[in-house]
Amino acid sequence: MKISWQKQRAVRRHSEDKPARSGRFARLMQAHGLMPNVRVRLLRAGEGRPWRGVAFLALIFAAQPAFAAPVLPEGWAEFHDAVVEVHAGAAEGAEERWLVMRYLAPEIAREGGSLGYEDVAMEMDALCNGQALATAKAHESPIDQIIIALMDRVVERGQPDPAATQFIASYVVTEAGCEWQ
Repeated sequence: MKISWQKQRAVRRHSEDKPARSGRFARLMQAHGLMPNVRVRLLRAGEGRPWRGVAFLALIFAAQPAFAAPVLPEGWAEFHDAVVEVHAGAAEGAEERWLVMRYLAPEIAREGGSLGYEDVAMEMDALCNGQALATAKAHESPIDQIIIALMDRVVERGQPDPAATQFIASYVVTEAGCEWQ
């Protein structure tokens, strides 16, 4: 389906203009009043009243902040624990150190919770770039990856709990900060 930014507008023609249609059939229809003296003109974006569209968009964005980050309630997540895990690296014999930061966030629960992943995704980035990155830099050996885990109830690390809701994000530690994977 092709979307066009053009719209049609009927414009009343003056008598000194040439007829809306030319040809014998068009003149015959116009003579019998079946075809009004109107032509259709295509308006492209930016023609006509250019400020009308800008004003309309400004009104929409001012009335409803659709792209604003949601305001999370105070204390929506509490620090639970931090664990450094050693994993096998990509190369043979290489090791990677992962810092797993877990937070308790009851508001993400499936039943009774008010926050979804879209609401907390940016905050997970902030948690990584804040407390987790400071913890990684303070560790005696270099940390290769940071895992941020939000859970609605305390779940033992590595144990399944089908009733629990968990949001987990993985980040690579770079010079600029946390880079989401």
